Amino acid sequence: MRIPSLVLFSGALLCGSVLHAQTASTGALSGVVIDPSGAVVPNAEAKITSDATGESRTTHTRTDGTFVFPQLPAGDFRVTVTAEGFDIAVRTGVRVNVAETTRLNVELSVRSVTGTVEVSGKTEMAQTDTSALGRVADDRVVESLPLVNRNYTQIIGLSPGITSDVTNAAELGRGSGGLGGATNGTFVHGQRSYDNNFQMN
Repeated sequence: MRIPSLVLFSGALLCGSVLHAQTASTGALSGVVIDPSGAVVPNAEAKITSDATGESRTTHTRTDGTFVFPQLPAGDFRVTVTAEGFDIAVRTGVRVNVAETTRLNVELSVRSVTGTVEVSGKTEMAQTDTSALGRVADDRVVESLPLVNRNYTQIIGLSPGITSDVTNAAELGRGSGGLGGATNGTFVHGQRSYDNNFQMN
């Protein structure tokens, strides 16, 4: 039997475009496009394509060279950046997780004749664009941890900034964290336990 993945999401109310960058069921991709001298490249075209579905989205960099793709489904993506006077830059294997913002900075090369620069590899996750925090615990994590009674709620305590009651293993069949139950004794970044939002995929 396949054990489901668990996603815990907690965030603050934010303003502007950040509010729509990610949700509890989607992620986001943001970054900046620069030239070889480190100067930003405005009005460059950025295109993102899902490896799983082939669906594409297109946007343009702002005057400060930044771009953002909000509310993306979790998965791997291909990012293509084009700008007048520069070679096409392609980034493959760009991973987006739910409740996380992937940061991807792209450096364009000055076009000599014509060409495409393609870079493959994993990108680092960074939460610099929003105060929302999240963590994905996949089935490998769930299966390899010594969980009492296989209670998935015990995984919540693995995320940073979370405190929870010690699991009461004597409560056979539940393995809950004390009198408050399995989730009522969990506190995320100092918030009250009833402010928590739990979603399971």
